[in-house]
Amino acid sequence: MTTPRRVTWTEANARRIARQHLAAPAPAKESSPAAVTGAMLGAHAQVRLSVSGYASAA
Repeated sequence: MTTPRRVTWTEANARRIARQHLAAPAPAKESSPAAVTGAMLGAHAQVRLSVSGYASAA
């Protein structure tokens, strides 16, 4: 079994921003509307979970 790699919050945020094409335009092979929408759904899901978690904690 391999040991999981530790990731800092900065590294995790940078990966999310890049993966969801928020840092730079999507490359040509990933720039179809379906591909970009699919990447952005991850951002929406994270925000929704964040907000719902905050609301239930309040």
